[in-house]
Amino acid sequence: MQLRPFTCRNEEAAALYAYTFMVHAGETLSVEAPHLAAMLARLAAAEIGIDMLATFLRNARSA
Repeated sequence: MQLRPFTCRNEEAAALYAYTFMVHAGETLSVEAPHLAAMLARLAAAEIGIDMLATFLRNARSA
């Protein structure tokens, strides 16, 4: 699978994309769960894309 570069106006959404790719690559995140939950709560699913959100949550639960 080849990942395409993306642009994002929202810094939190960009950070969530980065965290998602890190989790997908098997890296351990140094971000606490409450911080991630707060970021997700502030962003609308439409802002970051429902597929990316679903992937992030699925991978985060299995980590």
